[in-house]
Amino acid sequence: MNAAIEQLFDKHEKHIEKARYYEEQNQYTQAIKEYASALSSFALALDFSYRDEKYPPLDQKLSVMLSLAVALSKVAIWYHKAKEPRKALVLANDAQELLDVLRTYESNFDVREMKLFESLSNHSSLITDILTLNAGEIQSDDMIDENFNKIKTSSEKICNLSVSLLPRRETSSSYTTNDSCFIATAAYSTAKHPDIDTFRQFRDENLLTHFVGKQFVIFYYRIGPILAHYVKNQPAIKGFLRHHLARLAEWMRSQKMRTRSGK
Repeated sequence: MNAAIEQLFDKHEKHIEKARYYEEQNQYTQAIKEYASALSSFALALDFSYRDEKYPPLDQKLSVMLSLAVALSKVAIWYHKAKEPRKALVLANDAQELLDVLRTYESNFDVREMKLFESLSNHSSLITDILTLNAGEIQSDDMIDENFNKIKTSSEKICNLSVSLLPRRETSSSYTTNDSCFIATAAYSTAKHPDIDTFRQFRDENLLTHFVGKQFVIFYYRIGPILAHYVKNQPAIKGFLRHHLARLAEWMRSQKMRTRSGK
């Protein structure tokens, strides 16, 4: 088993080296492909490692999460440079969430990790810029990308393996329409609230069925992560939004009941 784990970590390093080479050549699509394979190998190696060590120490998990934050930030920038805005937006937001969680464990970092975390934090404005500048047209098939799906699946698996550090996230093989309720998720502090299911259903069954609705969804994807990042750090605003979102969700459900009853 140890030999297999070492081989997987070696594959991870080789893919990282290739990704750096392609980055130097400004071949960002190829760099993303190599990084996707690197994360896949890393997630698998970590899975095997944690089977042997059921309770890995906190400092090991912190090191893994810090490495993941670096990876997601880097790939988000590459997607931005490759002019694929929505993918850049999603990964940049994921990286920012990791940084927010890691900040509470900063006292546990060693010197190398402190320097790396400070570097990432100092460049957090760059992540915000990606979220802000990704205002291009978002096509309906924009997320159909094997490399992007591999990155999302691998990063979610890595987070799930460190479940005692981070909230467990459902692993999916693709980025589907079940995601992207940015502001409501921030307001409720969870993506599992029944009201959020109502908003997603309303979006899929009502907004995405006509041109104006689609344009609204596109606009929301542009500003949602930015507003959500602000909302989640403002308790008063979260309470205000929860109150009004609950009323909106109730109205949406009542409208659906009326439609079903033919009234």
